[in-house]
Amino acid sequence: MTIEHHEGVLRHLSKTKAVFFFLFRKNAFIRLSTEHDTAQSILGAEDMRRSYAEGKYTPNVEYTAEIALQRTSEMRQSFRHAFMWVLCSTWLASGIGLALQWQIGICAQWLSSVLQLVGVAVILWATIWELGWGVRSLEGNSLPERVHQWVFRLMYVVGSSLFFLAYAWGTNWSA
Repeated sequence: MTIEHHEGVLRHLSKTKAVFFFLFRKNAFIRLSTEHDTAQSILGAEDMRRSYAEGKYTPNVEYTAEIALQRTSEMRQSFRHAFMWVLCSTWLASGIGLALQWQIGICAQWLSSVLQLVGVAVILWATIWELGWGVRSLEGNSLPERVHQWVFRLMYVVGSSLFFLAYAWGTNWSA
């Protein structure tokens, strides 16, 4: 394949197609990812581009496909787990809010506001912590990195749950 072909692969990448394939057509996404990542490896550095054009470099497409499969599988699994966390935190916090409303009555406006403010503060804290975190090693599997991931996710679940709780408890469902 020519340099122009690889340039076209990168230039004409459809975000819609890539997202659709990622979500619904795993094998097609892996083929697309392999083609994209191969082109990226060839065109990403001038010395690689030159070596490829001169016939001195041949990308290892099989290895690129294996890596694409591994990364895609991990990302899809992470996507499903995140969705389950959202469902669970929504149901749990909403259930608690409804139970509180049934037992105590509708949440006072000031308390609903406090719950929402604390929720957004926790989410903001987690976001700033994630954006400012630069320690990465061992493919993210060292113990400090794993604890960071767990706490980050927990902060998001807690912050979001406070929103769901405030909504479920503070809404007049009988009106």
